[in-house]
Amino acid sequence: MDVVAIDLGMSKCCLAVGRTDGIKMVALGNTGSYLLPSYVSFRQNEPICGEIAVKDLQIYTNFTVFDVKRIIGKEYSDVNVNGIWPFEVVDAGDEPVIRIERNSAPILFSPSQVSAVLLKYIKKTAEDYQGRSLKHAVITVPAAFTFSQKRDTLEAAKIAGWEKVDLLLEPIAAAFSLKNEFGIDVLGQKKYRLLLECQEVKHSLSNNKTDSLDIGIFDVTKDGFLNVIRSQFENMSKELLSRIKDLVANTLIKAKYAPNDIDMVILAGGGCRMPMIREMLKEMFPGSEIRSQNNVEEVVAFGAARFSFVE
Repeated sequence: MDVVAIDLGMSKCCLAVGRTDGIKMVALGNTGSYLLPSYVSFRQNEPICGEIAVKDLQIYTNFTVFDVKRIIGKEYSDVNVNGIWPFEVVDAGDEPVIRIERNSAPILFSPSQVSAVLLKYIKKTAEDYQGRSLKHAVITVPAAFTFSQKRDTLEAAKIAGWEKVDLLLEPIAAAFSLKNEFGIDVLGQKKYRLLLECQEVKHSLSNNKTDSLDIGIFDVTKDGFLNVIRSQFENMSKELLSRIKDLVANTLIKAKYAPNDIDMVILAGGGCRMPMIREMLKEMFPGSEIRSQNNVEEVVAFGAARFSFVE
């Protein structure tokens, strides 16, 4: 089956393909990374995505779009547009569209058009890797996605040139893989560079007990580094952890299961690298095996590919 699997993630995208020697993750970009940042820059006539768009965010803030997965398929009245993004989201008949002003002229993009930039780039990368034209893709979506969110994701794939698209729920893809893994605008453009640097600190604290941030980058009147301790980070994240715990508990209630009915908990997604997530799950499921692969960010795409080739 000549099909590729795509994890069109909130912050990162992944690509997996099937070959005669098994399922392979495909590098996206020049760095050799399997993770493509879900960022699109409209600074030029031809949009660009990935790491280059992330760099654009630090300099050409208003031209770079991200978090589009939070917008796609929703009504404008359901989208929080209160200054959380550097780009402008406007109302077009209760549909949210992104407004970019380039050369003093406003240009409007639907969320599907933004996602299509990512999917088009991924399509070309997959075709270069396989050495032939590709028409069929399996794209993973959250289990909570509504009909309209799925519809607009399919529309994005169509714009990108995919002729046949199947949607697969992310939890199912993760399970198949394991079967064989705010802001007050006071900094201007620097706020978004700070956001990126904080993400790096968060990633580091998954493996290290301390990390530091060069504050001189953001405030020239100050010198030195801000040291961040994992315990401090976890204390600041208590509310988020509580929300995750409530979601897990409510899911068990809806499924009519007790914690001791669960034999295995499968982890997927970069957030699962945080030790406090694992500890919380161990407490909730004391008799269960907590399973994950080393590359938790790639689990969904790999599992979608496995599902496709089983089918």
